[in-house]
Amino acid sequence: MTNWEQWEGTIANAYLHWLARLDSNGESTIKGSDVWFSRFAAQLFPPAGTNSNIDRFNSEDGILRVLLPLAPYVDINELPNATGLKAIVGVIDTDIPLGHRAFRDENGASRVLYHWQMDFGATNNGKSFGKGEIDRLLAKHSGGRLDGTLDATSFNSEIGSLRMEEPRGPRALLSRHSHGAHVLDLAAGANARAALMGLPDDPFPRDVGIVTIGIPPRWDFGEAGELLDLMMLLAVNQVSDVVSKLWTKAHGAPSKPSVGMVGFPTVINLAFGRQAGSKRNDGGWFPVVLAEIKKDVTSNRGTQPAPFEVIMPAGNDNLGRVAARYELDPNTEVQIPWQILPSDQTDNFVEVWAEGTGRRSATPRLEIELIAPGDRRSVPIEGPLGKYLDVLDDGNRFAARIYRLREPAKVDADARKRPGYLFALGPSEPRSEALGAVPSGAWTLYLRNAGSEKLLVEVSVQTDQSVLPLAGSSGRSYLDERTYEVFDEAGRLNDAVRWDDVAQEWVRDEGYAGVLRHGTINAAASHAVAETVGGYRQSDGMPASYSATGSGLESGHTPPNRSAPNCSLTTDTSAVLPGTLAAAAGDGCRVAMRGTSFASARATRIVAEAWRAATVTPLDTAAAILERAASQHEATDPFPHRPYSHNTTAHEAAYPKFGYGRTPPPETDGSGNPPRREK
Repeated sequence: MTNWEQWEGTIANAYLHWLARLDSNGESTIKGSDVWFSRFAAQLFPPAGTNSNIDRFNSEDGILRVLLPLAPYVDINELPNATGLKAIVGVIDTDIPLGHRAFRDENGASRVLYHWQMDFGATNNGKSFGKGEIDRLLAKHSGGRLDGTLDATSFNSEIGSLRMEEPRGPRALLSRHSHGAHVLDLAAGANARAALMGLPDDPFPRDVGIVTIGIPPRWDFGEAGELLDLMMLLAVNQVSDVVSKLWTKAHGAPSKPSVGMVGFPTVINLAFGRQAGSKRNDGGWFPVVLAEIKKDVTSNRGTQPAPFEVIMPAGNDNLGRVAARYELDPNTEVQIPWQILPSDQTDNFVEVWAEGTGRRSATPRLEIELIAPGDRRSVPIEGPLGKYLDVLDDGNRFAARIYRLREPAKVDADARKRPGYLFALGPSEPRSEALGAVPSGAWTLYLRNAGSEKLLVEVSVQTDQSVLPLAGSSGRSYLDERTYEVFDEAGRLNDAVRWDDVAQEWVRDEGYAGVLRHGTINAAASHAVAETVGGYRQSDGMPASYSATGSGLESGHTPPNRSAPNCSLTTDTSAVLPGTLAAAAGDGCRVAMRGTSFASARATRIVAEAWRAATVTPLDTAAAILERAASQHEATDPFPHRPYSHNTTAHEAAYPKFGYGRTPPPETDGSGNPPRREK
């Protein structure tokens, strides 16, 4: 080990500090990614001898000012006249096929009002297109006419959503399916030619506009998703700018006081996140800045602002063994096995936070120890605030790092006393000989309460993904506690809750301590600023086993942490028909894809449809619409459709999975389009 060194005040957060590390040769550990990283680094790293940019990260508007130079300017003259629209759906995703028929009108013109294909190369921000430019390119690659046969490959290549010439470029649109196609179809896809085909007319494509942002491929997120938050915030802010300018072009600048609702009601599907579970520090500054963006949009819309909502998935890590909670009495400790997989070419992370359960004036103290497989224990240590400790292998090569964290300055003084640590391990199979190989197997975390009051300790395994498309393997580490029961007595995978056939009620399948399924919710959605949606099986009403839950320590949506989704929508037809049918990457076929991303897309459509059909203002919030929809469902198994009550045992057990309850999917044929009916 080395000595503790300062990191706080030199960069925005510990994950970015780890990402920027150098190997023993003084070279970047993410070779090949330095160009795109430099785009963020120029904004996030302060000049030598200053910390001005970091100071700006202590305020919400400061973070936005750091991000804004990374987005292209939206020229109002390049936007269409959107007069007559009743709502706008924003979709922020990867691999979006703008030329797909589900996103075009009856004449073949695009229903997408604006698209930004993000790119953080050395000299550009990507490509942005208004509807007119999208239509021009559609005609160009369709033989000069909008209703011609589209050469999708050449069209997508010119848009920038398909880049085969770059090792890191997006290429899913040449495969059978893409996440973005699936999500956009469920959220806003429609058959605009239904009436021409003798089918019932669908007003949705005429009344609801689309704004899309194409996020770069996942290897641009960083291995812990440390750059994903910035991309998501940048994308949401860009959507807000676009819809505000669309309204101004159609209706003029809003005035105060205003008459009637001002602005296009906008609901954004943001089907991304970090697989770390809800944390006591509420996800850092992501929800704070997201709330600031939403406030800025509505505050500029007069006295009756149109709603601006964000919907996110609960996540798919319910069974990932990535979250744990412990209560430690003074002078007691807990040992947690952390399993690192062999041949893993990516980094691994565990984040730990502790909070005192006694008097607020006391200062919690948490000592830590990280032991490699086969090593003996040493002495627990308590790291100094804002510093880090390097761990070297026998060859004196950099292998791991321990960070001492603390709450952001935005929280109160007592909250800043919460001790936090980040354990960052390098790969077990390094991509560079200058990096030390981390031993695979069972590492052990020792956490000791060195203070005078009881501590609640939360442990989260952070996202672990490849930053290079050529990395051979990416293994996900997990907490390997023996008390965790993977299967039930019938051999089925244990879920966070289950239906008891004897007692005829929902029951909790685990306690409140140790490695849990509770607490595995998408870390970017573990707050009340966005609405969060889980998944269930349509056949029998059972929750999807992978659909994550909130903290599980308290039920409901009590700020700041979200401990349940708002509701659940279908993500699987049945146990033997998993997934949700929707658009494939190209015209003419559909595929089934599985995950809570597609539940959140369906929820987005429900909200947009409710606004489209509304006849009075002010419009309902997304939360109110989803709660009302959940209360109408007639699933096979019972679920109490009423506000949460501590006196309702079954509801208390099921709430962390279902939220307000199951919600029927939108009335579609499974592809986002109205069902086919005989005339």
